[in-house]
Amino acid sequence: MKKTLLIFLCIVASNLFADDTAGKIEKFWAYVSKNETILFETNKEGAQIYNDLFDQIQLINENVYVMLANDPVNRKKDMIITAGGNPEFFDLCDRIVAGAPKFRQLNPISLFPKVEVIEPFTYYGVTLQPEDVQVHFDDTRPEIEIMFLLPEVYLAQIRPDESGQTYYIFLQILFSMTQQILGERRFGEKIAGGWISLANVVTPGIPLLELNEYLK
Repeated sequence: MKKTLLIFLCIVASNLFADDTAGKIEKFWAYVSKNETILFETNKEGAQIYNDLFDQIQLINENVYVMLANDPVNRKKDMIITAGGNPEFFDLCDRIVAGAPKFRQLNPISLFPKVEVIEPFTYYGVTLQPEDVQVHFDDTRPEIEIMFLLPEVYLAQIRPDESGQTYYIFLQILFSMTQQILGERRFGEKIAGGWISLANVVTPGIPLLELNEYLK
């Protein structure tokens, strides 16, 4: 009897959790619908509406985020629901987008798609050209760890900084580029981590821009 009661309580708790998430998703899209025109017309970095939008998506789950494109495509702005590359929350992003109503000016998308043209990346004063980057990895594993290979001109900026801050900035740039090349879903499913090789050794590598073609 006690076992049966425990199972029943677990089922009830699970249903309540599911309904709670569904309700939060519905409230999020109600907020977006109410502010659709403002979201479409705003293109000012740091605008309060962006902060409010972020707060609303965080009410669903603190591991999901929302990004709004600056430029319209076919008279609509893309609204990306992202998990920051964390595959544990990809299904939730899919579910959120599946619950979106039809918008006249917004286009909800689950997870960042691949970017067709990878531009030079500037972050905290560091600029990195994507065509300068090579990668090496073990392709026999289901999830790979990437060793990023950079020309000496970049390594000369990293090595003198004993604090490791410059290394961290370069690594963040490289991960951002990799996600753009693969798209968030494949990046999260295939890439387990990575590091920058600081050694003066010749290691066989492939262009980062061609990484998608080499992954199984």
